Amino acid sequence: MGMPAEEFWHGDPSLAAGYREAWRMRMQSAYKAEWREGLYVANAIAACFGKDSTYPEEPLFTMESPEEVEARKAMAAMERMKAAFISRVEKIAAEKG
Repeated sequence: MGMPAEEFWHGDPSLAAGYREAWRMRMQSAYKAEWREGLYVANAIAACFGKDSTYPEEPLFTMESPEEVEARKAMAAMERMKAAFISRVEKIAAEKG
């Protein structure tokens, strides 16, 4: 969305710089999104045809801080260990029961 003609001709001239900067930021964001999309497509193709390739289970890029990522991974690992423990307990109970 560009600067409306009314603002261009009758508005404050400094507004043009703001519109130009907003346009630049939108273009940069769109370019990064396209780049990420290409990365995901490349990973998908590699996962289909590569022997040792797998598609990522999590987003490659996040807005999370490194601490949040580590906390989320630790919680997921804890949940996997909990599920494995419960599975073993149920298996032992079934063998005894």
